[in-house]
Amino acid sequence: MYGEGEKKCFINCDNCGGQNKNQTVIAYFCWRTMLGYHDEINLHFMQPYHARCQIDAMFGLGRQKLRKNDLDSVSQVADVLAKSCKYSNTVVYNADRSWVWRDWKTFLSGIFRSVPGVRQYFHFRFSSSNPGHVIVKKFATSEELNVRLLKRGKCVTPGNLPVRVEAAGLSPARQWYLYRNIREFLPLKYKDVTAPLPEISEKTQEETFPK
Repeated sequence: MYGEGEKKCFINCDNCGGQNKNQTVIAYFCWRTMLGYHDEINLHFMQPYHARCQIDAMFGLGRQKLRKNDLDSVSQVADVLAKSCKYSNTVVYNADRSWVWRDWKTFLSGIFRSVPGVRQYFHFRFSSSNPGHVIVKKFATSEELNVRLLKRGKCVTPGNLPVRVEAAGLSPARQWYLYRNIREFLPLKYKDVTAPLPEISEKTQEETFPK
């Protein structure tokens, strides 16, 4: 999103509240339009019991392929998923990439208020011409309701971003678990890829990271 310089977008989602219909996502889209990254963002959710879509089907094909293949490394998982469907494309996290995670939840909760009864609405519209607000509707034919999201006395400043969150990676205890319990079952060429000898000694990790 925004990678091609688009100014108006339409996002269609299923109705899984834990994944996408939450206050942080709502506030984030409002934040984007306030800063002019988009002129308008339209967010639509499927009705309950009608949340079947092509994306779910592709995830299903991916799961089928994963069950039918022996997978001993992350690269093998990525390869199987990429070949599971002609529309599939996998992107594997690599510490050398310039990927950045930020604490958006804490950052946005201090600036924006929640949408009361957010789960009863299925259509949300954010616009740079209506900064700090969201237009919500229960159904496509329902009357629009303008909800103020920006908290009183708060403002959005260009260049002000949430604190960066570093990827923790595998804990020493998990690394030793893989080495002690999983390594022996891996083909020789994958032993040092998936379950290498941890750099921190087992005694040190037990003393530093007690159970």
